[in-house]
Amino acid sequence: MNTLRRNFGYKFLSLLVAILLYWIASGQKNPPVKAEFYVQPQVESLRADLVLKAPPQGSTVSVSGPAAAVEAYRALEPKAQVDLSAGKVGSDRYPVKYLMPNGFANVLEVIGPPLMLVALEQKKSVQYFVDPIYDDHPPAGYAYSPAKCTPAAVQVVGLTADVSRVWRVVANVDTSGTPGAISQDVELIAQDIKQQAIDSVQIVPKQVHVALGLKKTLSTKTVLLSIKLNGTPDPRFEIRGYSFIPSTVTISGSPEMLASQSSLVIPVDVDGLRESTTRSVTIQPPSGLRIVGESATVKLRLEVKPIATVSPAPLFKPSPPIPVTPSASTPVVNPTP
Repeated sequence: MNTLRRNFGYKFLSLLVAILLYWIASGQKNPPVKAEFYVQPQVESLRADLVLKAPPQGSTVSVSGPAAAVEAYRALEPKAQVDLSAGKVGSDRYPVKYLMPNGFANVLEVIGPPLMLVALEQKKSVQYFVDPIYDDHPPAGYAYSPAKCTPAAVQVVGLTADVSRVWRVVANVDTSGTPGAISQDVELIAQDIKQQAIDSVQIVPKQVHVALGLKKTLSTKTVLLSIKLNGTPDPRFEIRGYSFIPSTVTISGSPEMLASQSSLVIPVDVDGLRESTTRSVTIQPPSGLRIVGESATVKLRLEVKPIATVSPAPLFKPSPPIPVTPSASTPVVNPTP
């Protein structure tokens, strides 16, 4: 113990000199440097019911420390964060946390603004139905069935002014080079009335599943309407004519069935009919055919007239009386009254 205490002052001074020499040597080996960086802080802990109206502005910060630590800070992303856990609607200043690269927190000094101005607004959410957009050119002889989106509706979230600009939410379906039915996940895009993308809103969910089936198309043909009389009119009357409004309809079906159809016959009950009439009749095409794009009911006008009667001719025709011309010598005898 006495040996340790002997010349203690000299020994302590020697230790300080050794530490100083080590510090000087280390500094010469890895000298401190100073640099400035433009830092754009990221926000964290933003409440779900709030949205950024104006993000924090970037600023220049001063960084000093060993060269290796400064280079590590240069590669660091993000370099700073703004804590918005206590955020509220409106503009306010919030604390900034400058991040440090791993292993250099104790040797690096970062000097920058301690607070950042951030503007927050209440989040607006509006539901929109997804509008699938695709090139409607299916393979020959087929047609696309109506597209089905899952989910059919999504939420558009953002600033009130931005959400109010949204006109529709579209899913652009790629049908190029697809010979059959389509089933794919599609990213959604919010568009304004000019069909320009609005990137400042959030769509939840970001994508939907679109199913686009194929169905075989049928041929069409326009045919005349004709009538088939069922029953007998009143014996004193006869049907002089009829007319349909419209007089033709378009039907669809297989090419083979359409080839055998030049008209559609409509049965009409005329039993006991004795006057002209207008009726609504239903078209019932043969099995395998159907009416295209028109009502299955048409107007039928029946023209009915009495049967004309002819008087019987007489058995003989009397001769006309022969006129007598009196002569001068023949006295005129007045008839007896």
